[in-house]
Amino acid sequence: MQKLMSRLVILPRIMEQISGSRKRTEGIEVYWLEKDEEKQVFFSYQEIIDMKINAMDLLENPRFYLMDTKNVRIIATSRGCCET
Repeated sequence: MQKLMSRLVILPRIMEQISGSRKRTEGIEVYWLEKDEEKQVFFSYQEIIDMKINAMDLLENPRFYLMDTKNVRIIATSRGCCET
């Protein structure tokens, strides 16, 4: 068991729950917490459509989505309600 534990590698967390979203003229800004620090990123409406994310649902229910911080993408956590 000790040998196995010494090989254990902890990978950085790459999926963070989106805590908020804000409508902008050309797209949507999303917010999430990472190590107690609020982060944000802007996505154009075309980028949101390309990710197959429903923009209205993202604005109304941002906590149904995860932010893939490694690939800078939004991931829906609940299929059916959030797809375009």
